[in-house]
Parts: sequence; structure tokens; C-alpha cells
Amino acid sequence: MDYMFQDAEKHKLQGNIFFKQQQYEEAIKEYTTAIIKNSKNIKYYTNRALCYIRLKKFEEAINDCKRAIEIDKNSLKGNYLLGQAIIESSNSSARLNEAIQVLRIAYDQAIQQKKEDSNEIAKVILKARKKKYEVEGDRKTVENSDLMEYLINLVENDRQNKIADIKSDTSRTEEDINNEIEYINYEQDQRIDNLRKTFIKADPFKKDREAPDYLFGKIHFNIMLDPVITPSGITYDRTELREHFEKIGYFDPLTRKEITEKDVVPNLALREAIEDFLDHNGWANDE
Repeated sequence: MDYMFQDAEKHKLQGNIFFKQQQYEEAIKEYTTAIIKNSKNIKYYTNRALCYIRLKKFEEAINDCKRAIEIDKNSLKGNYLLGQAIIESSNSSARLNEAIQVLRIAYDQAIQQKKEDSNEIAKVILKARKKKYEVEGDRKTVENSDLMEYLINLVENDRQNKIADIKSDTSRTEEDINNEIEYINYEQDQRIDNLRKTFIKADPFKKDREAPDYLFGKIHFNIMLDPVITPSGITYDRTELREHFEKIGYFDPLTRKEITEKDVVPNLALREAIEDFLDHNGWANDE
């Protein structure tokens, strides 16, 4: 058995060489052989999944990531790559929700393990939220468009019926009929115009809005994903605060008081408020 595991590692290492050379198909063959020899090693699945992603074979990547997560549900790389593959391959709101959930697991693992990947994962989560918003916006736009078209057809049918009734009234003069038809056309055109304006006004996906200040971190002024509070009572995004610690020093950027990451606590109320805002205002992910 040890020999099988050692042989599997040799194939993984050869796969890594092919991957660096961007020979993804050859790398996949090596990782597949490694999996055959040792089906419990998560790295073989996630390495092969990354090859599939590079080849845009997203369903194959998703299957490998899910197998890795079956072995370890908290697999950082498995959840991260799964989220990426879903984003690239799906226009389903439900599946994009799944992507956000698994990316959250990856993000939490990156924070716990003090990985630099956390900042990149945070960006991918915002990308997933933005795409989910756009998908729901497209669906809503189509639904609204169909309903508006239906209502306009009702107005047009009403127009034709009224004009037919006027024309069939033999007691009216030709001038009266023409005047009445002109008024009916004006009235129905106004209704259609008002209908269009109402739908545009009611469509939240077409409105220009300003994102509130509480969305943004105080260092890079990007939308926060994981807000945390320092002992001074100031909220920062965890990723930007960690970057500040690593590059500048262990102190509060605004108050200059000495702190470490152990001193900050999650701002759960603000995190929930930000997530709710982004769910209903996906355009803000571009801010």
C-alpha cells in the first residue's frame, strides 16, 4: 500500500511539472493516475480541477471539487475552486448562491490559516454576488417586459374596439367620427406612454443609486466583506486590516493604538446589513 501511495505522489509531481508548462491535458492524465492509486488524497482532485478550469471544462472541475469536499468539507482549495467553476459555468441564481456559500467556507478557512488568499477569495465572492444580481436582474427584466407587452396589447385591443364602435355609429357625421378617433388615439397613446414610464420607474435594476458609506472599508475604501471592530470601536474589513498589519505594523490605522488580529471581533450586525444590501443592490459590487 505504501508503494501505491509513493507511486501516486510521483504521478502528482509529474502532473505539477506539466501544469507549470501549461500542458493541462497531460497534467490531467498524471493526476488521474495518482487518484487511481490513492483516491483519498484531496490534492489530486483539486489539482486536476484546476487543470479543468484552465481548459474551461467546468463541470469536470465541479465534480472533482465536490469529491475533494466529500473527503474534507472544509477544504480551502476545494471550496475555492468549486466556487470559481460555478461562477464561470452557471447563470442560475440557485447555483450562484451555492458558489457564494462555498467561497465563504474557503474565506473562513483562509482567515483561520492566515493565508494570503483571503483577499483574492473576497474579490471572487463579490464577483459571484454581482453575477447573481445580474442574473436576477435579467430575469426580472424579462418578466417585466412580458407583462408590459401584455398590458400594451390590452390597451391596443381596447383602442381598436372603441374605434370600431365609433365607426359603426351611423348617427355620427364623418367629422365627429374623425375627431373622436383622434381623441381615442391620443388617450390610448398616453396610457401606453404612462405604462412604459411606470415599468421603468419600478424596475430596481435600472435605477442609479449611491452606495452608503457603511459599505466601505476605511483603508482601501472598497466594499467590506468581513467587517471587524477594533478595541477603539472602529470597523475595518478584516483583509485590509491584515494587510496593514503585515506591511505597516500592528496598530489601529486611525487611532494608532497597538493591536493584533486577536484583538478584533467580527461586526456581525454590519456584515449581515452589508450582505442584505448587496443582495438587493448588486451594482454596488463594482464600487
